[in-house]
Amino acid sequence: LFWALIFAFFNVFMLIIHEVLHAIVFPEKLSSDNIVFGAHKNGVVFTFYKEDMKKQRMLLSLAVPFLLLSVVSLIIIIILDINKTLLMIGLLYHAFCSAGDIIGMFLIIKYTPRDCF
Repeated sequence: LFWALIFAFFNVFMLIIHEVLHAIVFPEKLSSDNIVFGAHKNGVVFTFYKEDMKKQRMLLSLAVPFLLLSVVSLIIIIILDINKTLLMIGLLYHAFCSAGDIIGMFLIIKYTPRDCF
């Protein structure tokens, strides 16, 4: 039960950081009423920007949480030779949960024109 609570706390913490990282990359950063944080009744948490956004900015906003929280964190753990198996499992779990962002990136790349605003 203790480790389940730790894992649940870790996931909630990572979820908040993940969504804030999306918002930080939005055009107006965190200082705008155009940025909306929310949760759907099915448990999906989201952040979106109400105004237009350039294609490259959107791709960046989708990539940043995955890259910083999963890829970079895992590389740091490996380089520093930190033996924290539970932390690595949590970061890999975050990478898995970022699949929606990664799919969104591929869809934007494939279906939007190069000069799309």
